[in-house]
Amino acid sequence: MAIDNGEIRQVKTKVQLVTVSEAESGQRIDNYLIRIIGNVPKSLVYRILRRGEVRVNKKRAKPMQKIVAGDVVRIPPLHLAPESTTIVPQHIIDRIEQSILYEDNDVLVLNKPAGIAVHNGSGVDYGVIEALRCGRFADEYIELAHRLDKDTSGVLLLGKNAAALRGVQAEMKSEHSRKLYHLLVHGQWDHSISDVKLPLKRKQLGNERVVVEASEAEVIAGDAKTAHTRFRVLQQIRKNHQALTILEAELFTGRTHQIRVHTQSSGHPIVFDGKYGDKDRDKIIANFVKENLPRKQMMLHAHCLDLSQLNESYVFVAEINWHF
Repeated sequence: MAIDNGEIRQVKTKVQLVTVSEAESGQRIDNYLIRIIGNVPKSLVYRILRRGEVRVNKKRAKPMQKIVAGDVVRIPPLHLAPESTTIVPQHIIDRIEQSILYEDNDVLVLNKPAGIAVHNGSGVDYGVIEALRCGRFADEYIELAHRLDKDTSGVLLLGKNAAALRGVQAEMKSEHSRKLYHLLVHGQWDHSISDVKLPLKRKQLGNERVVVEASEAEVIAGDAKTAHTRFRVLQQIRKNHQALTILEAELFTGRTHQIRVHTQSSGHPIVFDGKYGDKDRDKIIANFVKENLPRKQMMLHAHCLDLSQLNESYVFVAEINWHF
């Protein structure tokens, strides 16, 4: 960012006339502007829309208006901080390219490696989406359809055009979709524990925001959200006098850290979960797990995403070799 005499210099852009492509067709104008302008707060985008400074085909645009291919969008002059260039190491770009499970004209599906965030953010310079945009999608539309935690591996879906993105996101929220995870937890999971329905809320713990279980009263008050996970035992293991269980988890709601908090609250934290796990028990079984895995990672994997109601070929599985 440029600084002159202790002050941040802003750059004034010129009026832009941008033609909407087929891949961008069907988006709301506010979302379109947020994506293509970049490096600005959302409040600025809504301000220039309210003031009538954004035009579509020479007519004043409304915030909820949808654009179509061929529309010409006028973007007014803006005072912006100089945009920083995201530099993604080539080995990360290559690793993401090598993780592709499936691709067609509408979607891209990855087996996301653990340890790589899906996008940049607080303390994170780059993620999957930045790696793709620095690679072969530099001049093409690509957007995340959902999120995975940085340390969670497995199926990650992205849209290659706006219409496809809306379609898969709607299907993922429907009761027809299935989202299955595989995970390794401490302890011998009781087969009678199947459906966990603990509401969740965010809480500030020191300098960190975490998710904790909540009460139904907090849900009614709007301070917490309902959360439902169904668990199924896949394998019971005993090693170094410690019990472990491989579980399958099916999500019926998509709350932040849902599986991680539900397993912790049930007395069976996920192995190597740095936020909700049990470090003492992790140390005891660390060597055993290391013998069976190429690298130490949180033992939570997005195994399957089934969107076959949208398209019969849209059943994506990312296998993981946990041979214990």
